[in-house]
Amino acid sequence: MQDNQKKPSVNNGTFAVLKRILSGRPAFEGAQTERGGEAAAGHDTNTPDGTNPYLQSSGRKIYPVVKVTDAHFHHNGDHSELRVHIHNASHFDIQLDKIRLLGRTVELDRNLSPHGAAEFLVYQGHSFHTRPDARAELVYQIIGSNDYFMNPHEIIYKQESDGIFQVNELRSRDNLVTDV
Repeated sequence: MQDNQKKPSVNNGTFAVLKRILSGRPAFEGAQTERGGEAAAGHDTNTPDGTNPYLQSSGRKIYPVVKVTDAHFHHNGDHSELRVHIHNASHFDIQLDKIRLLGRTVELDRNLSPHGAAEFLVYQGHSFHTRPDARAELVYQIIGSNDYFMNPHEIIYKQESDGIFQVNELRSRDNLVTDV
């Protein structure tokens, strides 16, 4: 007896890809393997009830919020260091990728469970005698998804009486989280 069931095909044509991008879904869909998982990603993106956990009920993409909640700046003469606490405010498992700030990129490469937090040393070097760039970018990924996100932060400085600029706060711009 022959199995005449057709295997589901994936349409990765130009218009299908464009339609998925405009609806906030990943551009390319992986081909289904015989076990039912996606061949490309290796993760099943649907829940048992058939809904995609990365989309709102309206079909719009969910942008998980992960942010710096505390910044601790220490300086001793011309040497400074900055430690930050990063908090996963979402209900997804998150992999922290990197943070860009103060002219540097620091690889974080750490997983955070939903509503979890961790501390990182993100700067170690010379103290700032002039006001540095006030932008920081935190890049992260939902584990089980190929989607990366970036949450911009504004660095708030305080100038000490000795002329050193200290990082006082990293202010999250939650409403500006983007898909990268």
